[in-house]
Amino acid sequence: METADAVASSPAEVTQTTAIDACALLSKEEIASVQGDAPAKTQLVGQSEGGLAVSQCNFLLPVGANSISLQVVQRAEGPNARDPKQVWQETFHQSPPDAAKSKRARPLQQVDGVGEEAFWLGNLKTGAFYVLKGNSYIRITAGGEEDLETKIAKCSKLSEFVLPRLTGEN
Repeated sequence: METADAVASSPAEVTQTTAIDACALLSKEEIASVQGDAPAKTQLVGQSEGGLAVSQCNFLLPVGANSISLQVVQRAEGPNARDPKQVWQETFHQSPPDAAKSKRARPLQQVDGVGEEAFWLGNLKTGAFYVLKGNSYIRITAGGEEDLETKIAKCSKLSEFVLPRLTGEN
């Protein structure tokens, strides 16, 4: 598989607990098939936070507004490691105590037929597509001027490329 050339500022950005390289999960051709253009460069960032290992790749397209971000969330190493499925349940299935007043209260739309479960969280400008698969979940944002349905469809298509690689099914 050909992937976009990774351009991380330093190898230390990706922590030892980040098992997946998010930039290796999408090819230039796949991104071009969805966004109409291939990325000019990529930026890989990894971190371990709150018991989770996160690998994020920013696919920077020639028109910046069309760029894509892919985040992979997995269990971190160590005694404080958290199960991503537990975080998923807390995020998507437990309402905050006062959701109406919460700053985190954003529109949530379930998307059928993708992964084990998928949601669009947010609005057209500041939304993201989340997909649960196995012991990981992904978060995709895709820029562009489309309506919300088209944006969700694009993120869904991108997730179809990512999920088999994430779970070793390809």
